[in-house]
Amino acid sequence: MSEHLQYLGLSEENLPQASKLAERVFSYLLPSAVRPDACFRASLDPTKLDELNRKIDGESEAEKRLAPQLQYWIATLRGRIVGVTGLYRTVDDNPDVRWLGWFCLDDSPEVRGQGFGDELIQFTIDQARREGTKILRIETSDVPEEQIAQKVYEKAGFRIASTEPHPSHGHNWIIRERNLEE
Repeated sequence: MSEHLQYLGLSEENLPQASKLAERVFSYLLPSAVRPDACFRASLDPTKLDELNRKIDGESEAEKRLAPQLQYWIATLRGRIVGVTGLYRTVDDNPDVRWLGWFCLDDSPEVRGQGFGDELIQFTIDQARREGTKILRIETSDVPEEQIAQKVYEKAGFRIASTEPHPSHGHNWIIRERNLEE
């Protein structure tokens, strides 16, 4: 890989493009109680977090209420947003645990197969370590659209911690985790 991604914190300026990318990549999951745009907005405006948690409480049995520490970044290539990643906690989590949020890359030929997934996950791991995170988790699934992501997660050292059927989507939820102290 000769080029590298550039990273910026999510902002009001790049929010529309980041949301569009995440909603396109995760279109097979939508509609769902928690949309990327709602999480991104809550990370930029803490007053939106209560609204998001009310939506989670009212519409989703699987989702956990989010804690205030929502952070998202965009990855750019030649000035174009090609990736999104984030870290969050749920209110039930131990303070040493973070979750990878809305991790995705553009599926264009200039991005796929170039090692950018490995680079983006390493950036997120490094961010989590800087925050003192000891366990990093990913909520993913076994749908065909996530096969490539599963390989990236496994290569980065995330092991499968649990699997359970998702009753309304016809696939399995997979929780992967990595101990960042090892």
